[in-house]
Amino acid sequence: MDNVSNNPFFIDPTVKKCARCPHEKSLSEFNNRRDSQDGKQSYCRDCQAAYQLEYKYDLSQEAFDTMYREQAGLCFLCHKTCEQYTKLSVDHCHILGVRKLLCMKCIGFLKSFVYDPILIYKAIAYISTNHKLPHVFRRIHETWDMPVSKTTTFIEQHGRRQKWCPQCEVYKSADDEFYSSQGESGHIEYQSWCIRCTENARLLRTYGINLDTREHWELQQEHRCWICAEQCPLDLDHAHNETKQNRALLCPPCNKGLGYYQDDTELMERAAQYLESYIIPFLAQFLSFKDDMREEVDQEGEGDQGLVA
Repeated sequence: MDNVSNNPFFIDPTVKKCARCPHEKSLSEFNNRRDSQDGKQSYCRDCQAAYQLEYKYDLSQEAFDTMYREQAGLCFLCHKTCEQYTKLSVDHCHILGVRKLLCMKCIGFLKSFVYDPILIYKAIAYISTNHKLPHVFRRIHETWDMPVSKTTTFIEQHGRRQKWCPQCEVYKSADDEFYSSQGESGHIEYQSWCIRCTENARLLRTYGINLDTREHWELQQEHRCWICAEQCPLDLDHAHNETKQNRALLCPPCNKGLGYYQDDTELMERAAQYLESYIIPFLAQFLSFKDDMREEVDQEGEGDQGLVA
């Protein structure tokens, strides 16, 4: 009996013809698509990547390959690729167009600081500053926070169910002040400690400060990020080489941005200069100089080029 693969009517289920190349390729060369008959995209991965380059960046695959060879397959900023960020992507500005090929770590860093070199320089100054924020370990308890003698774990008070916290020794609202989850029996189970005591223990264990200290820092910073001054929920930032070496409170994007470069100020400065090399010449073409301004600049021996260097 002849081999079925030699049959002209035989269709190999492990290969598929790309609708754009068109070449027959293994199914592993196609991305998944749930609503298609074979569960795969009609274009292969290579054609999809080329289409994305043209659609998003108006960049041909040949131009991308040329840039890739010129950079020797390395990120333009960090000059390396690590196992986590091996793929290079196009760094693109909708005004300035395509700039260079960067790894996802560097692109993530630039996005965190909204492609603003001034903000990156503020982050460098922040890292270079020795932060000494005061610790606060005691606070005055308000009269309504005074502990009530424990009679049982749960009590009814003011029409609400109250639960005893053994850490702060106060009855608190079971539904509002305690983390809860549904147990295997289907009943609601509450944590032993209240949310505040649980968060306080986490901060002490991880960062060596208590919740009162963190709240004091937020008041000092007026609930604004130390770097970008954005008023939003803040994260506790620490030196990346020492977890308990706390510095200040930052917004999530700034805190995440520092984590991309692990406080490498040299690499951060290179990223800021990279942005300036495109932004400053672009802005300079919109500046108009009066004659007296040109004379003043020429007398200093810099000329117009000094303003855009």
